[in-house]
Amino acid sequence: MKISRDLKKLTTTQTEMAKILGITQQRVSQLIKDGVVVRDKTNAVLVIETLKNYYKVHSDSEASEKDIQLDHERAIHERVKREISEIKLAETRNEVHKTEDIEVMFGSIFTIFKRRMLTIPHKFAKLLIDKSPDEINSMLEKEVKAALVELSSADLSQIGSYGGEGDDTEEDG
Repeated sequence: MKISRDLKKLTTTQTEMAKILGITQQRVSQLIKDGVVVRDKTNAVLVIETLKNYYKVHSDSEASEKDIQLDHERAIHERVKREISEIKLAETRNEVHKTEDIEVMFGSIFTIFKRRMLTIPHKFAKLLIDKSPDEINSMLEKEVKAALVELSSADLSQIGSYGGEGDDTEEDG
């Protein structure tokens, strides 16, 4: 490294500056084009001026990256808050329902349907005596279809009033 009397005029080569900064010589050439690496009239690299510029740009880019990361995290946080607000609004408008509510509703529907189906043997036990297999089949099919129609036309908003919370034990006939 060539040292002159005035430290501000301390110069070196591009290759030596690359070694000092721990970068490639091609990167030094790019930094010359960007104005970070400063050269004197003889095209020698001015060490002190270049180091000031390099570390200023380097520290600014690190701070900038941290700002970008912080902004990104804030954006994610705001997006999550917006999504939560949208969900709460949709719940208020009854546009969406909680999973627990759906589970209770379907459990109640199945309980009601099970109870309805379990009444069929008791209801038809005496009616089917002395009937032909075709008559038995027709009567049972009609009753099962009626139970299915009842299930499909149930008012789901009133499902809590059906008392689906009782026991699920089978009724004896």
